Amino acid sequence: MAPLATGSDLGGSLRIPASFCSVVGMRPSPGVVPSHAHVCGFSPLWTDGPMARSVADLRLCLQSMAGYSVLDPLSRPQQGALASPTTTSAVLAELRVGFSTDLGVALVDEQIAALFKDRQKFIGSLFCKSIDAALQLDAASEVFRILRAESVYASFAKLAGEQGDKLSANVLSNIAEAEKLTLSDTAWAHAEHTRLFRDFQQIFEDIDVLVCPATAVTPFAIENNYPTSINARPLDSFYSWYAITWLLSLMGCPVVTVPCGYDHRGLPFGVQLVGRRYQDARLLDIAAAIEQALNDKSLGRFVPDISGLEKSERLDHRLPEN
Repeated sequence: MAPLATGSDLGGSLRIPASFCSVVGMRPSPGVVPSHAHVCGFSPLWTDGPMARSVADLRLCLQSMAGYSVLDPLSRPQQGALASPTTTSAVLAELRVGFSTDLGVALVDEQIAALFKDRQKFIGSLFCKSIDAALQLDAASEVFRILRAESVYASFAKLAGEQGDKLSANVLSNIAEAEKLTLSDTAWAHAEHTRLFRDFQQIFEDIDVLVCPATAVTPFAIENNYPTSINARPLDSFYSWYAITWLLSLMGCPVVTVPCGYDHRGLPFGVQLVGRRYQDARLLDIAAAIEQALNDKSLGRFVPDISGLEKSERLDHRLPEN
């Protein structure tokens, strides 16, 4: 409903809402958008970024957000220009693309996986080379569990002690989890995170962009806190269902989600485009070219028809007259 929006992304909070609403979202490389609000400023997990109706609008919003701040430990003085797009669908034909349905370890609904495979055929045809990317991220789940708990504890433990009733059950559970961790746990997680990061960067020796689903499930009722199972398999925690996004949060790369038509229930479906670290402008160029190709094929963004919806009290609310 808004032309532009901003948000923060730890595990997918920019990418998932964008995909569920058939708009574009971006998790930039850490430090591209400076922040002095992140308690764990040296951690690459929390990243601020934009959402918009198109990649062009997304770029415009990111331009206004990006910059340098001495207060952000990950911010850099020279980020490079984000302005002019240079990649067209014709140039895509000179690039290489890799695909992964589940990033090797994420649970993905079978129907979402089948839909992604179908979209993969078209997106892959735009590039000169298309491969199935082999990823080894088995340890990533435990790494994210520990680092997420550490970060949430640093950010909210004091508030939880003073006004715990104002925090969600999800945040409180992370704090409780953090209190059980040892120094050896966090030391292992940081070392393993470094190894995973270095291994992941090597995939860009063979490809220019990685593509995977933006969400593992179809959009669900807002009354539900989170899905409790995928493919009849019970989930371990409230964040297990979106491993397809938080796995990428660990890798420090820019990620853009673009709308990719309808899913099997007629609801918005999107894909994540992952680029090289700090090559945010180039990723936006690639995203714009893919977006145009999807739109031309009627596989891109769609605007839901709300003309038949009954007005709720909120929609029918009138401000009191002065």
